[in-house]
Amino acid sequence: MREKITEILQQTSLSLGQSEIKAVRRKISKRTGCRVYNDYNIGISGAIGEADEEELYAKAEKNLSYKINYPVEATKNKKVSINLDECNLSDNDLFEAVEKILRKTAERHSNFTVNHKANLNTVELSIENEGQTKLFHRDKFAELGLLLKKRGSSDILDTAFSYVGRNVNSDKIIESVSELITAFDREEQLPGEALPIILHDKELTKIFQKDLNGKLFGNKASLFQEQLGMNVFNEKFSLKIATDPRESFMPIFDSEGTIPEEGLTWLIRDGKIIRPYADKRTAKMYDYENTGCAGGTYDSVPTLTAPHLEIIPGKQSLKSLLNGKNGILIMIAGGGDFTPDGIYASPVQLAYLTDGERLLGRLPHFTVKGSIYDIFGKDFIGLSSDKHFTVGNERLFVTNMEIKAL
Repeated sequence: MREKITEILQQTSLSLGQSEIKAVRRKISKRTGCRVYNDYNIGISGAIGEADEEELYAKAEKNLSYKINYPVEATKNKKVSINLDECNLSDNDLFEAVEKILRKTAERHSNFTVNHKANLNTVELSIENEGQTKLFHRDKFAELGLLLKKRGSSDILDTAFSYVGRNVNSDKIIESVSELITAFDREEQLPGEALPIILHDKELTKIFQKDLNGKLFGNKASLFQEQLGMNVFNEKFSLKIATDPRESFMPIFDSEGTIPEEGLTWLIRDGKIIRPYADKRTAKMYDYENTGCAGGTYDSVPTLTAPHLEIIPGKQSLKSLLNGKNGILIMIAGGGDFTPDGIYASPVQLAYLTDGERLLGRLPHFTVKGSIYDIFGKDFIGLSSDKHFTVGNERLFVTNMEIKAL
């Protein structure tokens, strides 16, 4: 069985410094990988740029001599083509939008500079093989990473705005950046009462990426080893593998060409741990279900890789989840992690006080701490139904945690 993987990236990148566009770079890269499967072994070869497929297949077949064990079959009879053509931005559109954002921000906030980057990406990924599988994914989207630094500050950044999307609304971004800066300049004190903690869900879901790993489960080394099939968390908490390419900006198929059925994407449902995630080899080795989580580069053996995870949002807005209170929105919390027994602790370098609709001011540095079983259990409040553009157009996770001033 022969199989070809093709990756194409077309990117225009704007380098930003001191509130100016310092450089414009354009690149087109193509990577091709060829796999040959035989007697549960795999041979692989790859090339960057235009390549002779037959030469690559010949090298891959020769590499079968290394006896790289791959005891599963290639995906057969799958045909999917997804072309997300919702982005009509041109390079010039991106340039003009970013130039406007920089100019207006400088006019409003001369004491801040905008740095870092803005990209316009067109990505294509395809997998084709002799087993009548033909999978194709194409997407185009913009990425903005704006590091906002106060003049005279010794830090790399003081606050930041990030966005990934298929359009760039410069006016909306200008207002969001202005809100971040204005609130940053308005210093607040840490509240005397306990307030809900608000943060991006991706900061906390990384423990599930680690401990719901099928290999970790199979080797009896997961934090949740004895809790599979049990109700461990709040019944309002559900977690699944993100499979909507419009939301995840990723293809629906993995590196092995697996497209998981909807039911297999649920890892935690209504507080109950349903399954670990797995690729073909992990599923076969430990008798788990294949959830389509193989990753790797175009010229590497597919291997189990942490998927993009999403918490299922509730029906309440962020303001409704706060229930009349203010909340503490954590923006930057570098240096934190989970301990082996599930305790999360982190210093917080940047946090805002918010009423669920607007940023009210910047809070002093503090530390935050909580057990995973409480954060997603008795202290879990919910994931907002609404997205918040000022913090990356993301839904926000709300829970209760212990905080301590530094």
